[in-house]
Amino acid sequence: MEHHHHWKLALVLTILIPVSLACAMMPGTGATSPTMQPAEKPAATQASKTESTQPAAATAPAQDTATAAPTAGQKPNGYYEGISFYYDPALAKGVSAQTLEASAPSDPKDPQPFFMISPKEFQFDFQGYLIPDGMKPEILVFSAKEYETLIGGDPNPVTRQLAGLSKLMTDRPADSSGSLPFLPVWDAGQLMHFHLKFLKLQNGEGIRYLTEYGQDMAPLSNALLFYTFQGQTRDGAYYISAVLPVTHAKLPGDNGETLNKDHANFIQNYPAYVVDVQNQLNAENDNSFNPTLEKLDALIASIKVDK
Repeated sequence: MEHHHHWKLALVLTILIPVSLACAMMPGTGATSPTMQPAEKPAATQASKTESTQPAAATAPAQDTATAAPTAGQKPNGYYEGISFYYDPALAKGVSAQTLEASAPSDPKDPQPFFMISPKEFQFDFQGYLIPDGMKPEILVFSAKEYETLIGGDPNPVTRQLAGLSKLMTDRPADSSGSLPFLPVWDAGQLMHFHLKFLKLQNGEGIRYLTEYGQDMAPLSNALLFYTFQGQTRDGAYYISAVLPVTHAKLPGDNGETLNKDHANFIQNYPAYVVDVQNQLNAENDNSFNPTLEKLDALIASIKVDK
């Protein structure tokens, strides 16, 4: 069965070198990395972040917060199948929702790539989002246990991501390094992350951070930058994953094509380049991003899963 998700950024693939290079960036999990979504596909695709090798990632101080519920009078304006949230109308013109049925479980005799398997998902898509180009803006809610079972295998990439999230939520580290948890798994690698923060939902909690994914040593740009939330309901029954595009004035808007002109030199200095960009952006104020992280945090804090 064809997976529901497809990458939204077809133009980024024009700057990516072969997927074999992407595999070289992935740790030895025996799996490939996540893909991104072609534009205007009805279902949002997700990049799979197995355990990507984050190039010499710098540590990023984490923030802890018990984000407040929506201000009095702000009733949910996103609702579907017992899942509700409030989003600032300045973020998007509207939101639609649908149920995506689970794909067939992986057959041990003829296993599918892990990133082609998905659980039953409740998907919210934003129309007229503030950033018209970039990653597809969406919120997904699904059962992590069902997802683990469907993918199977040992090591199980879903189990590994859940364990990483659990450890972060328990330890609440002051700094973070290496790849951060991300579900659903994509067939691409986490190139960088920054602005890690712990957030509470109405009946759950998790982490938010900003990141970029790629299948090789791609230039970092506003075309790929997004805010993500990764968390669970308090009872562990549902996992919440959000992908919301953001931009910043310090990142190029040309998809990094200028940087990539001297490709050999760019690749040679890639680890140092990633660390430099990551550190610069991590030092920026939350509200210097567009949309502001405050608005996105408020959206996440308003989510309630009542199923």
